[in-house]
Amino acid sequence: MVTNMKHLLLLCTLLISFNSFADELSDANDAYERDDYTTPFTREKKRAEQGDAQAQSNLGFLYDNGYGTPQDHKAAIKWFAKSAEQGNADAQNNLGDMYYNGDGTPQYYKAAIKWYTKSAEQGFAAAQYNLGVMYEKGEGTPQDYVMAHMFFNIASADGYEDAKTYRDTLAKKMTSEKILEAQQLAKEWMEKY
Repeated sequence: MVTNMKHLLLLCTLLISFNSFADELSDANDAYERDDYTTPFTREKKRAEQGDAQAQSNLGFLYDNGYGTPQDHKAAIKWFAKSAEQGNADAQNNLGDMYYNGDGTPQYYKAAIKWYTKSAEQGFAAAQYNLGVMYEKGEGTPQDYVMAHMFFNIASADGYEDAKTYRDTLAKKMTSEKILEAQQLAKEWMEKY
């Protein structure tokens, strides 16, 4: 469910995050321009092995997409899980994606919901949107348009553009009472998280 734009943004973050000095930033930009991900892979792996949650998430992304290393979904899950356990919302969402899609693991919707929820509670809009999709389709949970609308509302408020379209399309299948219920639940969720 992750968009290509999100991948590009994460990759840019990755390339910048491991650089603390200007010359290293220049090297990273040069490597990126050459589509050379070996340098960022090597640096992120070292940081990840030292327990850095952001580096672990970045390394999971590199493994998941085969940047700087052969694509390895099982290794991606390993690193996303290490980062997710430390509370990294992006890694939690990505781990949810792995379970949702069955990449490197059997497809397991309940695990996807678990990780999307942890990420969504931290305000991660993509995870909120992903939960909306799962509730709308009844994947890993009974189909619930109120909950789906609620999560699409929250994701939309957090800037996830596709959520608006999904929310508005879903609203056509709902009564005005159910829409009001979803809006109230969204308000309560946003006050809590």
